Amino acid sequence: MIYLIVLVIQPATEWAETLRYFSWKIKSNMSDIGYDLLRKELEKSGLSISSLKVTRGYLQWLLGIRIQQYHRCIKNCLIFAGRDLLERKCRFCGEPRFYEEDAIIATLDSLSYLHLTSRAVYSYIPLIPRLKLLYASREYAKKLRYPTELLGTPWKYGEDGIRDVWEGEAMKYWKAKGYFNDERIIALNFSTDGVQLFRNSTQEAWPFLVLNLSLPPEER
Repeated sequence: MIYLIVLVIQPATEWAETLRYFSWKIKSNMSDIGYDLLRKELEKSGLSISSLKVTRGYLQWLLGIRIQQYHRCIKNCLIFAGRDLLERKCRFCGEPRFYEEDAIIATLDSLSYLHLTSRAVYSYIPLIPRLKLLYASREYAKKLRYPTELLGTPWKYGEDGIRDVWEGEAMKYWKAKGYFNDERIIALNFSTDGVQLFRNSTQEAWPFLVLNLSLPPEER
């Protein structure tokens, strides 16, 4: 069965009011339910703005940023992608991928899994589209030249101390190896750590933190 989803894109000028209220919702941390109630009140006053679902769909289409989801092992061993895309059990712990453990699947292809429900899902927002948007902005494209401008500006304290990671030994080592010598290359700092959600529990949350080192420290 093939589903066709059609998103009707209005001219950008017709989105002005909707995006103004949507921006206000984000900045004020208003709940989705509260925003929907606001829309209904605005309609009574003769002002119509698009729903959250339609607005988010428009922004995804416009910016190319959308949440991507992958089936994952219930015990966080792996995500079912690449070599594990069509597997029904985790190759590390043997836990079943779907709630319907006894479901009979005639053919081993991705379409066979459409009616099955994954026991766990991994969601993330891809990084590459956001980096492209930075370079699409004249303001931020200029700010991304920060490492070049920093290293090209003498420091009055000479070699005593460093101003930023770009003057540290690690960066000097990698630059000597030929990395980061093009100012268009973006350097990313990746960190992660596990946090136990409940006392005496095996459930954890692992936040992934990525810093854009090509931006000035106050922008990262």
